[in-house]
Amino acid sequence: MTLFRPSNGPCRDDTQTEKLRLSVPMHRFQSPAGTESSVLKAAWAMVLSRELDVHDVVFGMVTANRSSEFIETDQVLGPCVNYLPVRAYPARYKGFDSLVREIDAQHRASVPHQDLGCRQIIRDCTD
Repeated sequence: MTLFRPSNGPCRDDTQTEKLRLSVPMHRFQSPAGTESSVLKAAWAMVLSRELDVHDVVFGMVTANRSSEFIETDQVLGPCVNYLPVRAYPARYKGFDSLVREIDAQHRASVPHQDLGCRQIIRDCTD
């Protein structure tokens, strides 16, 4: 669930949240520009950009990490999830398909890094 909070000032515990439930047939997510997942992420980026009135949005994508190169991942008891950031600038693109292509390319580029843990990111990717 994503909580929409105002960006002007500190977040408070009494922030109202709204829930939205929407059913969309899967054939509506088909696009020559990318996968169904990329179409959904592009749509979510547009919703976040519009609702929060920002041009640069970042949200988390959950990955199962079961396709990892670690030996015997199928023997691990419990979840092997990781959160990868998805960053988008919906206003930068002239059409929805170009945003889908960018997010699809971002996803393909992230696959080799989907099992990168927080400690490894801190150790290897920061100064």
